[in-house]
Amino acid sequence: MASSKSEEAELIVSPELSTTIEVLIIGMILEINIRGLLSSFSKLAAKNGSPFVMWLIIAGNCFSLMLAISSIWLLFTTEENYTAVKTVVNIAYQLFYTTFDAFLLFKTSRVWSHTRWFVVVSSIFMANRIGWAIYELGSAREPWSSQTSLTAQNVLSASGVLASDIACDVFCTVMTILLVCKMKTHSEKPNPLFAVLWQENCKAYSSMIGGLTL
Repeated sequence: MASSKSEEAELIVSPELSTTIEVLIIGMILEINIRGLLSSFSKLAAKNGSPFVMWLIIAGNCFSLMLAISSIWLLFTTEENYTAVKTVVNIAYQLFYTTFDAFLLFKTSRVWSHTRWFVVVSSIFMANRIGWAIYELGSAREPWSSQTSLTAQNVLSASGVLASDIACDVFCTVMTILLVCKMKTHSEKPNPLFAVLWQENCKAYSSMIGGLTL
């Protein structure tokens, strides 16, 4: 009786099922990235919006594509290629989330009219994020396993990277709320800026939570 339950549990969390789910999720990410690139290049060609922001979005989508493709490759790689492929995955991961943090900080800084103190604080956040990225890449020493996982093996570096990303987004969200509240005191009309920035920061939280599985 106990053995049958054990077999049933193993069936539910089988590596084949886990791999299938990961491939489906990565496939959806690829679709979003391609649409994002097409939209960004279209806006860039039409000179619609800030060129720097558009290039940040393009870079982020390119790094995300790199991360998605290398992650699929990692799921089916052999022991001979594992170290090289995993290195590509780690580099793509750090580039994507560092670019994403830069986008959030620049967007919020622009709303704050690039106030000097905000630029200084943003620079500290970025320096901290880059430092953790370098440490993560330098300390990545993961052994080969036939049941390849996309999860990080170094708990300290993974925690530092994740904490940096969350701190960056919390900072941008709080500063957005403060600015909108400040603007609201000078106007009785609802400010549409609040809804737009709040939605984008919520998407940032979702993206970073999703990064826990990579």
